[in-house]
Amino acid sequence: MFEGPICASQGPSALRHCRGPISDEYTEYEHPNFSIANFKSPKLFPWVIRGSPNWDARSCGAAASGKAEPGNLNSLHSNNSTPLLSNHGLDELQWIIEHVFLPPRLPQKSDPDFVRKEIALLNALVNASDSFLDMLQRMGVAQTTVKTWGCIQTMLRNMAYLHNSESFSQGIIGNLLREMSTGDILPLHIRAQNAGVIFRKRSSHQMTFEAFEVSLPTKVILQTKAKVQVSFPANPRLSFPTDSGFHKPLSNVLSYLANTEMSDAVPTTKKGGSFHQETRDTASPRYITEALAGVIRAYSSSVGHAPVETEYVHKRIDDHVLWKSALKPWRRSSLWLIVRVALQSTLNENGVVAAEGYKAFMPHFMASILRHAIQGDPNHFTLDVLHHMNAKVARRLSKILALVDNKEYPTVAASVLVIKGFNTILEQRWGKLQEIFSSKPQWESPRPSLFHGCTTIRFIESNEYLKKVITRQSGFQEMGASYDDDETVERLRSSCRPRFTLSAKKLPEFSETKELDISLFDIEHWIDTHLSSWKSSSVRSVKDALPVFRLIEWYRMTAEKLYEGNPERLSLMHLCVIELWVALDQLVTSWCPLLTEYSPELPENFLDPLILPHLSQMKRLRDIQQYLHGRHEKARLHGNLSIFANL
Repeated sequence: MFEGPICASQGPSALRHCRGPISDEYTEYEHPNFSIANFKSPKLFPWVIRGSPNWDARSCGAAASGKAEPGNLNSLHSNNSTPLLSNHGLDELQWIIEHVFLPPRLPQKSDPDFVRKEIALLNALVNASDSFLDMLQRMGVAQTTVKTWGCIQTMLRNMAYLHNSESFSQGIIGNLLREMSTGDILPLHIRAQNAGVIFRKRSSHQMTFEAFEVSLPTKVILQTKAKVQVSFPANPRLSFPTDSGFHKPLSNVLSYLANTEMSDAVPTTKKGGSFHQETRDTASPRYITEALAGVIRAYSSSVGHAPVETEYVHKRIDDHVLWKSALKPWRRSSLWLIVRVALQSTLNENGVVAAEGYKAFMPHFMASILRHAIQGDPNHFTLDVLHHMNAKVARRLSKILALVDNKEYPTVAASVLVIKGFNTILEQRWGKLQEIFSSKPQWESPRPSLFHGCTTIRFIESNEYLKKVITRQSGFQEMGASYDDDETVERLRSSCRPRFTLSAKKLPEFSETKELDISLFDIEHWIDTHLSSWKSSSVRSVKDALPVFRLIEWYRMTAEKLYEGNPERLSLMHLCVIELWVALDQLVTSWCPLLTEYSPELPENFLDPLILPHLSQMKRLRDIQQYLHGRHEKARLHGNLSIFANL
């Protein structure tokens, strides 16, 4: 286990920023060395780049004013209106909450319908950016800020448009690349390669390319106690000219990689002596971050383009790998990570910060989701979930605490109002619950006509016995003067089964008597006080195995009948049986040590449901579980064989 956050160093520049907040130690996370010669698909990049770039100057400022021009990205889907979040189903809203807020209870398997729900997430982001930009314009912010948010609106709408398409087609990607205006951003999720790509149009004749891994390997997530610290993008930005002849092969490669899993990029696992693809793990993004990046790097250097400065974003990734009785595990949405990286890097690069930037927009967006959840079904979005969401919004606001109390920033004040409104609703719902459970039933005094029936007592089942008592002729015998107390006690003792002396030198005796509960108590007491001394005696041998087995069988069969319906006594019975089994197992394995290399065939956790009210019993259970754990560990070292394998 890593004690602190892991630094996923995906590029040389990331190493300067990978120290965690708790400790100066970190573990680097890097992909193995890679070159294009390692690929099994040499025909993936078949083109030869020739010609000079075509110059074209456009602007994304029209997006900020709500106008769609023919040369702007909005024209590709200007007729498609974005649906409001309130029109989403409960399952879509629930999915957004799970991936944005990470509530305590998360699914245990991958959602097969995640594409539709990712579109719902993008539409919610579009709505939030619209309202956020509207508040910024009312604040009278600088025109550069409005223009930057206009480009972000364009980016989010195009992402929703691209995901709403039936496939990640070459034609759609090519159109998006050709129609990009100066300042536009185009993030792409190359899902089959587990990669995120961001294209930025810097000027009318220059674009940049950046790529990174979106879902870290399962091993990294599972071995990390806290969050994983990662720097985005993986490598420095690459610039290339806006050559229209380059768009078609580039979009063709992106479309192919987005829809095709490369077998040599998928992790493998050894099962049954052969290697198989591990579909539950994440693929390596090397076909994007190395191969495609290498082609773009060669193209940019061939035309003499100078490198551009890279805006790195450093994030502490909170991801989970949850898998229970499912084919693929639940992982946090990669698209949500790509959106956050694109948002934060774009806003930081353009100097849009504070109440106008990323740290103000995130609580604004999360507060809009919280508002819709509050308005939803209270039986579906319960108070504990809403409280968790409210706490996450409040934590986001704590990062810009200096702006919270300033009424000049409506972008922040709107999020604060949602939190205060939820607190009011929380108090109202809690008050209703208190009224429901604190109400007492109204007692009405019984009518006098009911008294007569209550004063008559009938002993239907006791009639025969009472008649015999009434007609009994013989009286009680008088006690003689020669009564001896010791003689009476001895007579009572003689009528009971003789109690045997508890000793660590021999096993307790057992027999069928009328006082079975006393016999069981004696055996349980002997196990608690003398079993450890008995099995550690030097005179023990394998000959003692059969008597122990007989004791186990008699005690189990007798206790099952006598303790039926009593969970605590049945739990004690199972505890005693397994303690005797441990003693039996130790006798047998000391006689035949080879058995320790085989599984004990008892799960380590099968005694967890026992109800043991006493601390001493819990300590005995702990000793049993430690013994079983040691047996399983030794068996796993020898292949976890089973003695019943060949039966």
